[in-house]
Amino acid sequence: MKKEIKIYICLVVVVSVMCFPYLTMHYSTDDYTIIGDGYYKYGIETFLNAGRIFSSGITVLAGYINLPINIFVQILFYLGILISCLCVMEIRRYIIKLKPENNLKEKILIIGIAFCIIFNFMYLENMYFVEIPVMALGILFFIKASEKLVDEKYITSFIYLMIGELCYQGTINFFITFTFLLLLIKNNKINKDLIVKMLLAVLFCLAVIIINIAQIKLCGKIFNLNQTRLGNVRLIPRNIIYILKNMDKILIKSSDLFPKYFFMIFIIGIYISIFVYDLKNIKEYSNSFNVLILIIIAIASSVAINVISLSSFGLGRMVFSVGALIGLIFMYLYCSTDIFSKKSFWEEFLKFYLIIYIILNFINYTNMMFCGKIANKLDKQEALQANKYIDEYENESGIKVKNIAITYDNDITWNYKEIKHKSLYTHRALMIWWCNVQTINYFGNRNLEKVPMDTEIYNENFYGKNWDSLNKEQFVFKGDTLYYCVY
Repeated sequence: MKKEIKIYICLVVVVSVMCFPYLTMHYSTDDYTIIGDGYYKYGIETFLNAGRIFSSGITVLAGYINLPINIFVQILFYLGILISCLCVMEIRRYIIKLKPENNLKEKILIIGIAFCIIFNFMYLENMYFVEIPVMALGILFFIKASEKLVDEKYITSFIYLMIGELCYQGTINFFITFTFLLLLIKNNKINKDLIVKMLLAVLFCLAVIIINIAQIKLCGKIFNLNQTRLGNVRLIPRNIIYILKNMDKILIKSSDLFPKYFFMIFIIGIYISIFVYDLKNIKEYSNSFNVLILIIIAIASSVAINVISLSSFGLGRMVFSVGALIGLIFMYLYCSTDIFSKKSFWEEFLKFYLIIYIILNFINYTNMMFCGKIANKLDKQEALQANKYIDEYENESGIKVKNIAITYDNDITWNYKEIKHKSLYTHRALMIWWCNVQTINYFGNRNLEKVPMDTEIYNENFYGKNWDSLNKEQFVFKGDTLYYCVY
């Protein structure tokens, strides 16, 4: 136990160094909405309405004890790191159960594999949001659910799966992918036992999803909430076509969370290595076939929910299994082959490959979070400038601005030109429709109410216009209302 604690502490330190830009205050675009709506409203109308009971409870509790938003965000981020590291430790524990570590190199290798599975580039998006500890807890329960199902403890598995679903539904694909991997390692091939248990895993998923939907509808009736994300079965054919046409967003562009093409280069490189290893060493293609099916399962399970609804398609937090693939493949190789058990070219090559991936991923995490901090700074500057325009009008006219109407120019600028890497981390807060008013209110200590855009004012001042930076022309005042065209 003492050894495990030491490993865990070292892991937390490494992750903290990797995420050091966010160890001080950072804001996601959703955080401004929490500030604007208030803890209770956001906890009920957003989290509870999305079926995330635990996120809702934590947010409402923060409001009850009147917790300052900066403390709320930072505490949850630190908890997110701690729970995410527990996920790494749990996978490490199970790998050792499947194939005991024999020396220091294998101990380090196992930690590296488990680290890659959890702290993959898609997980960056989870760490952007305030609910990261609940998302991490959901993944931990999905891991446990997979382990229990493989060990034929079905009731326990279903309970863990249900808790994980209530934490965050977007990562339930990992339960399917990880269950398949564990069954593959246990059976060493795709056989009847694997197929039967995978069907059971799918049925478990359907059951907990139905229960979650029932909870959403019940809470919707109790709190009079509108639900827009449940999808429409009549749109399934259209959705499937859309998914197939836009898979490059996930596989090539990596949801803008990893350099373009890098993920596919790593996957193809690993797969070719396994194929050649099979050809030269075991004279059959069992490993390359198994890994191919694992890749297909990870991708298919990640986009399965989008067959019903395209909401959140391709976002990193929804395709966790795809991001975890490199680590999952290495876990299969360690547990099911002797590649890492004896000195050979393949052992050295694949270890080198894994080290390169870990280093790149480490740098990518730090860089993305650093870009997020710069975006926060620029958000504040734009919001303060917007408030300066309002102050000037109020001082000149003697009229207090109470309302704000929002529209957009011809070509929306999603990211700041000062930041080279364009992603969710660098989205402009004043551009995002769900938080732009709240951002202006927060930095100006205002309480502007959002109202519809006046057609005449739009046609006269904004129609056909396009800007690439904040400009006074985008702010038109009439009485107590600001008409703002977002660039």
